[in-house]
Amino acid sequence: MLGAGIDPSRLKVAAAITLERLGRLKPNGHLRRRSPLSDVLELEALMVGIRAKAALWQSLADALPRSGVDFGALQEHAAGQFDVVSRCRDTAAQRAFAA
Repeated sequence: MLGAGIDPSRLKVAAAITLERLGRLKPNGHLRRRSPLSDVLELEALMVGIRAKAALWQSLADALPRSGVDFGALQEHAAGQFDVVSRCRDTAAQRAFAA
């Protein structure tokens, strides 16, 4: 965003921080430690966000073909992120559901 001259929304950043902290209060059967299922859910949420980001890059590539931004590289980076997070999610799911 900074490279494109766009300032991040302070409201959205504050909301994300607040929601993350509120998420720690959820009942998950574990009072002093995280539930193994929390990792699975958080990684799946990241996967959804990465897919949405890749779709955004595609939309911008279609709408702004002469922008000078390498949207293809951004999409490839998102695909790599998705692969890494997907493998982490698989590992977390095996750990969570093995019990």
